[in-house]
Amino acid sequence: MLKARDRDTVMTGITTGHPVRVIRNRLTKEYIEREFKGATPEELEEMGRGKLKAAVVDGDTAEGSVMAGQIIGMLEREETCDEILKSIEADYFNVFERLERFRPVKK
Repeated sequence: MLKARDRDTVMTGITTGHPVRVIRNRLTKEYIEREFKGATPEELEEMGRGKLKAAVVDGDTAEGSVMAGQIIGMLEREETCDEILKSIEADYFNVFERLERFRPVKK
C-alpha cells in the first residue's frame, strides 16, 4: 500500500453497476479484460468470490481484491488508528488557535 500511487488503482465492476476501486494486480487485469469482453454479471461475481478475503486475510495481493481509492498515492507512512486520531485532534486545536486572531473584538 505504501508503494502504491494514485494511478495504481483501477475500477472493476463498472458493467455490473457495482464499481469498486482496487489496486491493479493480476486479478484486476483479468477481471477487467473479461468484464469488457462481455462476461455476465454472474461470471464476474464468481470470479471475484472470496477475493477480498484472499487479500485481507490471506495476504494474497496478486490474486486478491485489494480495495483502495485514488488517495492511496498520498499515503506516506503506516500509522495506528490512535496515532491518526491524535494527529487530527492536534490539527483541530492548531487551526482554531490560528483562527483566534480573526475573532472580532467585542465593543
